[in-house]
Order: sequence, then C-alpha cells, then structure tokens
Amino acid sequence: MAAVCKKHTNLRDGDIQKLMEVSRALPAISELEGCDVFIDCPTRDNQWAVVVAQCSPPKNSCYSRDMVGELVHRHKEPGVFRTLDTGVSS
Repeated sequence: MAAVCKKHTNLRDGDIQKLMEVSRALPAISELEGCDVFIDCPTRDNQWAVVVAQCSPPKNSCYSRDMVGELVHRHKEPGVFRTLDTGVSS
C-alpha cells in the first residue's frame, strides 16, 4: 500500500499509516457485507484515483484479479469520486 500511495498520491506518511490501520478491517467488512471492499485515494491529478487496498468476499467477488495499484477515472467511477469530493459514503 505505501508504495502505491507514494507513487500516485500526495499523502503524507502519517496518512498512509492510518490507511494501513484501517485496511486491516477490510476482510471483516467484506465478509459481513458479502461484497468487494476498496480503499481508493485521489491521485495528484484530480481526474483519477488509485486503488490502494482491496478485499473480496470468500464467494461472489466481482473481480477476478487484484486491483491494487489500478487507476480509476472520474468518468468511470462516479461513486468513488462522489465520496472523495463530498466525504459521503458511497
């Protein structure tokens, strides 16, 4: 996670450490909700975000591969950017 954050974001070390702590809860959230769970961070370019953490449920994942490090565009992932722009969960 830290390498992806440093490569694509302006996050400080303390911010990255906090994300790493939060990411430890992803397996429990994914299992309880039965869905894929991601942590996406804005890149230096406001039109993109980067997946810095991912956890998939034991069954029924929508993804066949690891998405960490993938860039997502504002146009393709409006829910991600709604959350990044407003702070409201999506």
